[in-house]
Amino acid sequence: VQPADLVLTDEDVVAQRKTMLTLLKEYVKIEAEGEQPAPPEGKAFHTREYQGISMGKLGATPVFLTLQAMEADASAGGAAVLASINEGMTDPITANDTPNHAHVIKSRDRTLSQYTQHFALDVENLIRHYSAIKREEQRWCQNWNSLVESLKEK
Repeated sequence: VQPADLVLTDEDVVAQRKTMLTLLKEYVKIEAEGEQPAPPEGKAFHTREYQGISMGKLGATPVFLTLQAMEADASAGGAAVLASINEGMTDPITANDTPNHAHVIKSRDRTLSQYTQHFALDVENLIRHYSAIKREEQRWCQNWNSLVESLKEK
């Protein structure tokens, strides 16, 4: 507070606080670069459709599909996992068209993308580890069989 602010004047200056609803409506006008038609009756805002996410998309199915792809082609890895995960998105979600809703959806998509990439890397590493163990067991089995055969010959 400055001394000049403490000087009494004849004016009563009281700042009017805007409600959240007013601020959001002003933001929508700015984003739309002008006036928009009125929102649907009984609604404060327009609605917008966002992409949905399928339930269980990070379950066992992508792991088994990736295992099959990697057995067929050893170079298939994280890309095969991501391709099998991204199959089948759900119906779109309808929500209010406000900056808050858009931010939540963007955050959800960003987090899901990061998690999906991490999941794909884990699945790829797991399958590579499994394949290495399987090769070692097959090699051991061949060595064992050759040892048994050599003992039978004697």
